[in-house]
Amino acid sequence: MHGMGFPFFPFMMIVPLFFIAAAAIVLMRVFGNTRLSGTGTRNARNLPADDIDAQIFRAAKKQRGRLTISDLIIETGWSAKEAQGALERLSDGVHVRMNVLESGSIEFVFPDLIGHHETKDRND
Repeated sequence: MHGMGFPFFPFMMIVPLFFIAAAAIVLMRVFGNTRLSGTGTRNARNLPADDIDAQIFRAAKKQRGRLTISDLIIETGWSAKEAQGALERLSDGVHVRMNVLESGSIEFVFPDLIGHHETKDRND
C-alpha cells in the first residue's frame, strides 16, 4: 500500500502549481496593459486604428504640422516603439511624410496641417 501512494505524491504537488500559473497568465493578460500612472492615457495597442490616427493628427496639429516620435510620446504616453510604429504606418508620402533631419532625428511632416496654420496665420 505504501508503494502505490508514493508515485501520486509528486503529481499532487504539480497540479496546484499548474493552476496557479494558469491563473497568473490569465490575470496578466486581462490586467497587464493597464497604466498605474493615472494620467488617463492608454497604450496604442489597446486602441482602434481610427483613434490612434486621430490622436496622432491632434498632436501634429499642436506642433504645427511637424511631429517627432518624442513629441508623440509626450502627447500620448505611448512607448517609443508604439509611437514610432504608428507614425511609420501613417507615413504614405502624401498625407504624412518622413524626413531625416541633419541631426539624425526623424521628423514626420503633415503638409495639410502646415498649410492650415499658414492660412490661419494670414487670416488673423
